[in-house]
Amino acid sequence: MTNNKLDGYNEAFIVNLSWLIVEIMMMEIDILAFGAAKEILGGASATLRAGEAVTAETIRVMLVQQYPRLELLKSFMIAVNGEYADAGTIIKQGDEVAIIPPVSGG
Repeated sequence: MTNNKLDGYNEAFIVNLSWLIVEIMMMEIDILAFGAAKEILGGASATLRAGEAVTAETIRVMLVQQYPRLELLKSFMIAVNGEYADAGTIIKQGDEVAIIPPVSGG
């Protein structure tokens, strides 16, 4: 014989625990913006929430989803800790991530 009231409690507990685990695994990534990217983001920085082991390319995709006008900057780069990042560069909690817009000069 099972206690349906207790079963419902256990299910709710498991759902809440699952949500908590997902939240713990998420990290906040502060993004610095320069030039035209700063105007598109509406300020010098933004914050993204992402899971662990996120790559620079994932950050790029997330940024374009959140700020579609970034697509106007066809060749913007992502820098991590002061260096241009390859698409597969892993972003870790505490890394400095920046959007580097295209630079023109002569």
